[in-house]
Amino acid sequence: MNEAGRQRDDILDRAGLMADWLAQAFGAIGDGSAAEAARWLAAHGVPADLITDLPILPATVRWLDPGDGFAFASTGSRALVFPISDCEAAEADFGDLLAFDPAAPDRFEVARGGAWALGEDQVSAVQLRLHNTPLQLWRNPLRWLQAGRRGVVILDHARAPHWLRQIGPIRAQDEAHRQEVAAMFRRWRAIPDIGLPPAQSPIAATP
Repeated sequence: MNEAGRQRDDILDRAGLMADWLAQAFGAIGDGSAAEAARWLAAHGVPADLITDLPILPATVRWLDPGDGFAFASTGSRALVFPISDCEAAEADFGDLLAFDPAAPDRFEVARGGAWALGEDQVSAVQLRLHNTPLQLWRNPLRWLQAGRRGVVILDHARAPHWLRQIGPIRAQDEAHRQEVAAMFRRWRAIPDIGLPPAQSPIAATP
């Protein structure tokens, strides 16, 4: 079997495991194929190794009010769904489920709402400070996937400042995103250093 065939089989195996987990944990099963999700992700710049590493399935969902999550439905909106970790959960492997709209990636919700950020399981304040590395924040799950799951996407804007202020410097996706992140800290006494990717850093005005 060639490499493409092995990757296809790996996707299907992982999708089968995820479908079983969805049925057990959420009483629902994704109604689309893993191959459908893989084709869409590849067309949108998600690294091939990530597509085979993370079980992502298409599903039909009903979006609830903003912040209230989503529900699986027989009719509704098409979404891509994948499991995420919640570091505060008793079992951190699959603590929650995230769905995002592939046609409008800024539309995303989690099913349970336990995690404060997508990617929080990869965040180590000690390592970031040791290497003086800013934590990259992304606006939506698609950008996070395109970046190879490096950085985080904020899921809970009320709880995120508590964690972000312990981490050190952070980096927003763009200027508009930086303003959105800064707004989360209005109730806090100090706003952390919020930078931008080097190519987008503001140019100092000439005196």
